[in-house]
Amino acid sequence: AAIHDVDRMAAPYDALLFPTAAIVAPRFDDVADGHAFTQANSLALRNAMTVNFVDRCALSVPMHSDDELPTGLMIVGPTMGDARLFAVGEAVEAALGA
Repeated sequence: AAIHDVDRMAAPYDALLFPTAAIVAPRFDDVADGHAFTQANSLALRNAMTVNFVDRCALSVPMHSDDELPTGLMIVGPTMGDARLFAVGEAVEAALGA
């Protein structure tokens, strides 16, 4: 049902855009303990896992400045829409000046 709902909601759009991860990449010292690692890992994977659960394809393009911690913009396309998604990804990279 969730896959069908997302397919219907996303149909009018070329792609959906999300942060690739809900957090910037943590420093090693910040995730040294197991609990901190688990929390950071859950946040880092949350958005991509959601896309996987609704059977969509996605790619990530960098969206940070050279002096910032890495962040990415996740571009999500329809199931089996990889070829079109790559074209949308190239257009987004050009718009971001990547």
